[in-house]
Amino acid sequence: MKNVAGLDVSKDSIECRISVEGVELIRVQNKTKGHLRLAKILKKYEVTLVVMESTGGYEQGLYHLLWAKELPTAVVNPRQIRAFAKSLGRRAKNDMLDAEVLMTYGVTLSPEPREPEPKEIQELKELLTRRQQLNKILIAEKNHLQAPGVSVLTRKSISDTLRVIKSQIKLINSAIEQIIAGSQTLRQKSQKLQSQTGVGPVLTCTLLAEMPELGKLPRNKISALVGVAPFDRDSGSFRGARSIAGGRVNVRCTLYMATLAAIRTNPILQAFYRRLLANGKPRKVAIVACMRKFIVHLNSILKNDPKQHFIAA
Repeated sequence: MKNVAGLDVSKDSIECRISVEGVELIRVQNKTKGHLRLAKILKKYEVTLVVMESTGGYEQGLYHLLWAKELPTAVVNPRQIRAFAKSLGRRAKNDMLDAEVLMTYGVTLSPEPREPEPKEIQELKELLTRRQQLNKILIAEKNHLQAPGVSVLTRKSISDTLRVIKSQIKLINSAIEQIIAGSQTLRQKSQKLQSQTGVGPVLTCTLLAEMPELGKLPRNKISALVGVAPFDRDSGSFRGARSIAGGRVNVRCTLYMATLAAIRTNPILQAFYRRLLANGKPRKVAIVACMRKFIVHLNSILKNDPKQHFIAA
């Protein structure tokens, strides 16, 4: 039987529960010294799987150290853990109970450990996040500039801010290009993706950073990861409307904009979209179907031949 550890990570401390009889709750500081002590304890009890939640980055230092110490670790979506806790009838929530639920989750479901992403992917993600933040500020400032009754001094302040933000976005775009150019794997994937009509730099870097599974999974799983796979809503003789759910929001939003452009420029995707409309499909349903076809195609591109075309539905 596996020895599993559940770790509840917060800003200042880490609570640990190990599935070994007689071992009590372990608490260490969320610092390098605490990480090393915890790794030593996990080795002592021959832990073969560590389970923790994604906690907005507070888990990253420990996550990397555990893998460096050859302790396979799975970082799980907190929503899954809360749903699992409710299925056990656990309504209370505190650090000690969370560590125990994480341990039980690991023992029961054995989530697959995943190694930390390469440094260049982490940097790419951070830059993408920062660019999104700056773009939101840019839109807000442009709206302020267009508001009625804005004084000359306020307009000057907004204009100065806009220049700084645009300059920062330009620097980030340059840094993203350098990261991709500096990695042979990322560069090759980028070239394959951008060889396709409708795939530009924004979609490319988003897929490289946030969809490392692209080219490695079957079509149904890759569309579900993006959140464009229709799920059944059936029960007995009832047949409910299929609808999409979940997925990676940033990827889906970027893919949506890219698909709108591809529908206008790619003749095969354009014909597919028009056929769906002619068959009575609502416009949004047709666009989502095109998104699914688009991402499945890009997945096959990274799997096989970059020169293949869309397969007619």
